[in-house]
Amino acid sequence: MMTCHNLLCLTLFSLVFTIGSGCWLDDQTNHVPTDLTLNEELVLLLGLELGHELNFKEHLQNILIPRTVGSENHTLVQNYIIGTLQDLGWSISLDQFTQDTPLGPRPFTNIIADLNPASPRRMIIAAHYDTLTSIGGFVGATDAAVPVAMMLNLASTMTKSFQDALAIRPDLTPSLVFFDGEEALKSWTSEDSLYGSTHLADLWHNQTYENLDCHETTSQMDRMDVLVLMDLLGTPDPDFQSFQFDSEDDGPNPYYGMMDAIEESLDHFIPSDTKSMFNGLQSSSHVQDDCTPFWNLGLKRIHHWITRPFPSMWHTLGDNWDALDFDYIQRMNMILRIFTAEYMQMQ
Repeated sequence: MMTCHNLLCLTLFSLVFTIGSGCWLDDQTNHVPTDLTLNEELVLLLGLELGHELNFKEHLQNILIPRTVGSENHTLVQNYIIGTLQDLGWSISLDQFTQDTPLGPRPFTNIIADLNPASPRRMIIAAHYDTLTSIGGFVGATDAAVPVAMMLNLASTMTKSFQDALAIRPDLTPSLVFFDGEEALKSWTSEDSLYGSTHLADLWHNQTYENLDCHETTSQMDRMDVLVLMDLLGTPDPDFQSFQFDSEDDGPNPYYGMMDAIEESLDHFIPSDTKSMFNGLQSSSHVQDDCTPFWNLGLKRIHHWITRPFPSMWHTLGDNWDALDFDYIQRMNMILRIFTAEYMQMQ
């Protein structure tokens, strides 16, 4: 087993990448993630050596408060996310807008963090950071404080490794997107929900992206290699289904398949008492969530990482710290680290 010191570990990696074609769109189309699942040394490194569960819990404690849109707590969490990532060297951009809602005009802020904003391609990990307004004191542990804390933990444990990868292949950056206004402010309808993701999807779909490497007009949405949206994570014994977003592909979602294989590898190299989370079921229907506006505008490279059926404490005051199972969360953090390493083509 390799021994090393936390964030310095992956400097020991050999980073091997596919030779680029010159046009990032071609590289995106032809992108093949590496398969690390048979590499015991790297599975142990990414799964255990880079694990930092105290860091995860610290992030979670700073997020796990009522954070309704426009509230003081909402701003506190927003500033915590921004400050954490800026301290780690990520570039922050904000998509800020005011929109009419059933409760009157409300300000919304999507947070976009890129490690290398000059990269034409983005591997996007995303979750929402707001909470329900209809239940006083609701803290939304699974919905979606845990996913947000997982994203910050990913940045805390993997930034040095991502920087090493970007030094060799600067065209593909990890990006973290924190959506605002996912929850309905009154009751869920197509108009009263998904405020932030709808705004950002429309903005990126219509915003031209200029890059001289490819002699064609592209949009900011074209830069999205993949959108991994996390929601309702953190309870014991979760079931994750495969949602297919590409109507031309009858097979399982390829990103789901990657995580399923990673979990199997962890079961082999790092056994635990947690049961299998990826049940292999393919769903013909989608759960309306922050990935929906992007899919409606043509994005097919989506992985919706969500517990289904929903946790029993969904949208109740019981969705709190006590509802969480940290053994399963630790496992999901391992899966997320290995998934991002594979997508970034680390070997």
